Amino acid sequence: MANDPRSAGRLDFDHLQDKLILYRFRDTSLLQEALTHSSFANENPGSGSDNERLEFLGDSILSAVISKQLYLRLEQLPEGRMTRIRSLTVRSESLSAIAEQLLLPEFLRLGQGEEKTLGRLKRSNAEDAMEALIGAVFLDGGWEAAETFVLRLFEDTLDRAIGGEIVYDYKSRLYEYLQMREVSPDVQFVLLAAEGPAHERQFTFAVQYKGILYPSATASSKKSAEQEAARIFLESVEAQDKEGFVTRA
Repeated sequence: MANDPRSAGRLDFDHLQDKLILYRFRDTSLLQEALTHSSFANENPGSGSDNERLEFLGDSILSAVISKQLYLRLEQLPEGRMTRIRSLTVRSESLSAIAEQLLLPEFLRLGQGEEKTLGRLKRSNAEDAMEALIGAVFLDGGWEAAETFVLRLFEDTLDRAIGGEIVYDYKSRLYEYLQMREVSPDVQFVLLAAEGPAHERQFTFAVQYKGILYPSATASSKKSAEQEAARIFLESVEAQDKEGFVTRA
């Protein structure tokens, strides 16, 4: 059974530790727990705990490691900006992307129902496994091991977040961008059109800043249209403002 590629999900623990996560567990039961979905534990009594408690722990460890790095690396950055960068680094999209790079979904122990509903493709399962793995490394090797592990995996994501290369919420970035330059920016999202039948509705929004209406965006939901309008606005003003903010007014 030790050589069965499905002994730890779809692949073996040795491959995972030596070739992918590059961390060798002293207590492999922690690794197994980190990769056990609640559906598997529920369907297989006596198979061990699921990864939810480790996920809780790993979330805190990850946040602490990234927070420490931001404090040490960005001495002049205000708390709000550090919070934003940390959020981008540890949010679900970042976690699941790294988990998928490590092939963690392939190692998950899933219940039959979760397997049938394509649980290995669910971003939430990948994200949870990543956090649980961090918690497992912390319990197995302590803070230093967990910190080294996190920084090796998340350093590139952190660097891109610091450099402004990761944007998942353009509206939030827009407000942050303007509020760094003025206390109460005169900005709003204007609905220009709502067209089409109910099942194919199209919404058009534009950002209005200091009386200037910027190019609009159209999408099938108000939220998506606003996000796209915010992206267009940011591209416009950032193109004018490589070093300092320049308005169109």
